[in-house]
Formats: sequence, structure tokens, C-alpha cells
Amino acid sequence: MYEHERIMRDQTRRSCLRDLVELLRAHPEGLRRWSVMREMRSRRERAGDEVTLRFENEVERLFCRHCSGDPLRARLGDGTPELFHRPKGRTGEVWAAHPMAAVLRVSGIAVAVTGDEPIEFDNPGP
Repeated sequence: MYEHERIMRDQTRRSCLRDLVELLRAHPEGLRRWSVMREMRSRRERAGDEVTLRFENEVERLFCRHCSGDPLRARLGDGTPELFHRPKGRTGEVWAAHPMAAVLRVSGIAVAVTGDEPIEFDNPGP
């Protein structure tokens, strides 16, 4: 893979992660996966970004990588911040953000915040 392609992919992931946190924080009770994907696709299109055939897989991978108790997160064990969770007692595939989750930009680096402690990360997903 060429360096510029890797950089573009990483920027897209960071932007997608930021959008996912913003979307789910706006709905503290959580949203069904279908509604999340519809809104994420809509945000990408409004921003003029390409929506690839693998877009939903990429969004789900980001969610799982940052989701409390998710098998992907456990398998990778790379210390990424827990930004999301699946609310207990909700039927269906519901996604939610932890109440204090946020993703900020600090000097061009994506910084995830859960609670009071910022955690820097350069690569939000595989």
C-alpha cells in the first residue's frame, strides 16, 4: 500500500470515529445499528466523502474495537479507549456511547477521552 493511501485511510477512520462518537452521544439511550449506519452514510455523503461498499464493515469494526466487552476488543488487546457499549436490557443490536466519551483533535492527533483522562492514539482501527 502506498503511503498516501494509508494516510487517507487513517484520516477517514479518525473522521468516522469522531462522527460515530458525536452521533451516539446525541442519543444517550443508544441507537439501533441500522439507524447508526443510515446516519453515518448520510454524514459521509453530506461531507462529500466516498461511501465505499465496505463502509458499514469499517464502521462496525471501529465500534467493536472501542466497545466495552466486545470480543474483537478483547482479542486485539491493544489498549484502545472504551468509547462505546451495548446497553443492557435493550432488544436488538443497540449501540451507545459512554456518557463521557469524546474524540478531540490535539496537534493533529486523534485523542479519545473517556472520563477525565485523555488517551492519545494514532490509529483508531485495523
